[in-house]
Amino acid sequence: MISQITGTLTTKTLDHIEVMTAGGIGYRLQIPLSVYEMLPMPGDPVTLPTALVVKEDQWQLFGFASVFERRLFEKLLTANGVGPALAIGLLSSLTATRLVRAIVERDIPTLQSVPRVGHKKAERLILDLSDKLKELGAEGDVD
Repeated sequence: MISQITGTLTTKTLDHIEVMTAGGIGYRLQIPLSVYEMLPMPGDPVTLPTALVVKEDQWQLFGFASVFERRLFEKLLTANGVGPALAIGLLSSLTATRLVRAIVERDIPTLQSVPRVGHKKAERLILDLSDKLKELGAEGDVD
């Protein structure tokens, strides 16, 4: 498991970054929009919590603004019908704290404001995750 990356930010786009580590290995990380907004300029040092998603045909590394955001991403992946792309979309559209609150408080209109989330998907997120996120929601944005 790759839980954190520290290195020099070499590439910065809205949906991914590349980080060159001191050991000379470059990592490409998919990121939510919240991470893009807090990143330094290319050439500057950066440290990000990460999550590795392994599928039959690919490995994907995701970077986050906080450990709380990473844990929320991992919980989102446990919901029926939620893959990495939708989980990143949810975290790009809503802050981690707001997303947890929307699920725990059963706020369907807020969840539906996210692209690719209709009424049924919002209900499914609430059904699958509301109990799992209650303890996560108490942590707020603290790492």
